[in-house]
Amino acid sequence: MSNQNPQLPSTASADEVISKAIKPDALDSIYEELWTRRNYAYGTGELFQKRATELTKRLNLLSFFGLFLPILVGAVALSELKILVLPSVIYIASAVGVLQVIATLYSITEGWPSELMYAIDSAKDNFEISSQFQDLAQTSDNPPTDLKHEMTVLITKDNARRAQDRMHNIKPKEMIYFYRASLFKGQRKCVKCKKVPDSMSRTSCETCGRY
Repeated sequence: MSNQNPQLPSTASADEVISKAIKPDALDSIYEELWTRRNYAYGTGELFQKRATELTKRLNLLSFFGLFLPILVGAVALSELKILVLPSVIYIASAVGVLQVIATLYSITEGWPSELMYAIDSAKDNFEISSQFQDLAQTSDNPPTDLKHEMTVLITKDNARRAQDRMHNIKPKEMIYFYRASLFKGQRKCVKCKKVPDSMSRTSCETCGRY
């Protein structure tokens, strides 16, 4: 991971990772890989959960104005002040309505509804993968006899999800958020500021805090 530009981790194949497990003295590195993938999957889940929250707010705002404007005009039309203020309210509502229509068309063009559904699905899947990696990583004191098979299944699943996630236009600030969430989950030091995050609050660090 670069000091300046955090990126989603590479999708090393299951065979590349698991081949190390053939040597008994390499088990420590294998379990370290499991913990690292646990952290990265968690960070990716946090990234898409944050994206889902932001998209939900935007879409809810558009829906609010779509309902509020006609209700406002109707309420004024039924009030005793309609002669004085109705023309002005209609003018303002019409102008805002045009902007609302443009914003709605933009959201459809940019695929906000479909991106929201993907973000929700990805967050759920990544959190589940993270939990599965953690469960397997906690077997280090007594490795299961089918460790290789379990790793194969889980790493293959993780790689498939990572490949899908990369296709969804992850922005630089989202990558910083992902990196901080990964560090926070695993209590690891940032490669730039050398600090272990104690929260998800923003900091001055360009690598783990400015998102």
